[in-house]
Amino acid sequence: YISISDYHVVALSHFYKIFTWGTGKYGELAINNSIFSSYPFKLSTNKKYSFISTSNYLTTLIDEEGCFSYFGIILKSGDKKSLKILAKNENINEEKM
Repeated sequence: YISISDYHVVALSHFYKIFTWGTGKYGELAINNSIFSSYPFKLSTNKKYSFISTSNYLTTLIDEEGCFSYFGIILKSGDKKSLKILAKNENINEEKM
């Protein structure tokens, strides 16, 4: 499965592997300290994610038990001045491909 926003891409393989690339200015790539990646990073996690979704500044992952992990920001009423920065995860690490 692939989810594409205006700024980044998230892919989920048949073997529950998650890959992210593109612009990650607000952490939406789930890659520590990365603003841009032109190649996929494999996220290392113990969970088996079954659903992925992206919006312009947000990545959402849902595991097989229905639990959410999310990375990036949510804009309140489309106003970039009122940013809520999100970084909820359970030990996800990146691995350069």
